[in-house]
Amino acid sequence: AVESSHAVGVRDIAIYDKQGEEIAKADYAQVEFSLFGVLSDNPLDGISEINVNDIRANIIQREDGSFNFEDLISEEKSNNNFKGRININNGDIMLHYDNKDTSVENIQASLDFKSFPFIDLKGTGVNQGAEIEFHGNVGGEGENTFTVKAKDIHAENYLQFLPVGIIPEEVHDIKGEIPKLEATLVKIGEDIYYSGKAELENGEAVIYDKKVENIKGLFVASENQAMAFLRASCAGQEAYAHGRILLNTGVPVLNMVVETKDFEPAKILENGDFSGKVNVLAHITGPFNNPVIDADVNVKEGMAEGYSL
Repeated sequence: AVESSHAVGVRDIAIYDKQGEEIAKADYAQVEFSLFGVLSDNPLDGISEINVNDIRANIIQREDGSFNFEDLISEEKSNNNFKGRININNGDIMLHYDNKDTSVENIQASLDFKSFPFIDLKGTGVNQGAEIEFHGNVGGEGENTFTVKAKDIHAENYLQFLPVGIIPEEVHDIKGEIPKLEATLVKIGEDIYYSGKAELENGEAVIYDKKVENIKGLFVASENQAMAFLRASCAGQEAYAHGRILLNTGVPVLNMVVETKDFEPAKILENGDFSGKVNVLAHITGPFNNPVIDADVNVKEGMAEGYSL
C-alpha cells in the first residue's frame, strides 16, 4: 500500500529457500525511498530505510554444513546494491546449528548496508531469559567481527554449546549464575578467533564425585586457552585457585595454583589415616584427567595412625 510520496507498506511477507521451506515471515514492512532515486539507473540507491515489524526467522544448518539463508545469496556480482538500512522491531529467530537448537526473542536490531558487502549490525534480544546485546561488521572479504554481551545468564543453559572436550568427563552437574559475559568472534579468511570473559557466581559442580559449591570467579578466554581466578568450597572448606587452562589439546591441560588454609583432609578423603588441619599450596599441571600435583603441605595440628603431628 502507498502510504505517502516517499513510503510504501507491505503486509504478510514470506521468504522461502530453494527447497520451499520458510526462512522468514513478517507481518508488515515499510519501505522509505526517494522517488527520484528509485527512478535512477540503480533503483536500490533510492531506498533509504526498510522497517520490518514482527518478523519470525528460521536459521537452519543443513547436514552438509550449509545454511538455509545461503540460498538467498547470489553468486553473481551486481552493481545494483542496497545501501540503506533495515530496522527490525520485535523479531524472533529460531536457530538450528551443529545439531543444537536455541532461539532469540524480542529482537530490536538494525542492519546498515552502506559499506556493502560488509553489513554493520547491532541490536538487543533475549535468549533463555538472558538479556543480550550484539554488534558486528560481517559479510565481506577480510576481517569479520561479531561481539555479544549478555547478563543474568544461567550457566547450565549454555553448556551444550561448548565444544566437545572443553568440560572433562570428571566434571558434571554444573550450575551457576553469570551476571556478565562478553565474547567476540573474529573471522579472517578461513581462520576463526575467539576471545571473551565471564564472571561466575553461586556456581556448583561435581568434580571427581565431590560436590564443589559457592564457586565465584572470573574467566578470560581465547580459542586456545582460558585464564581462571576462582574461589570455591568443598565440604565447608574454602580454597582459592588461579592459573591457565589450555583448551586446544583435546583434554584440557592445567597449569594452576591452588591454596587453602585450615584444610581438613578427613572431610573429603575417604578411609584416610590423617585427621587434623593443614595449610596447602599446590601447583597442579598436566591433563585434567591425569594431573601432576606438587604441593607444599604445612601441618598445623593433627594425628596420623594414632600419633600426634
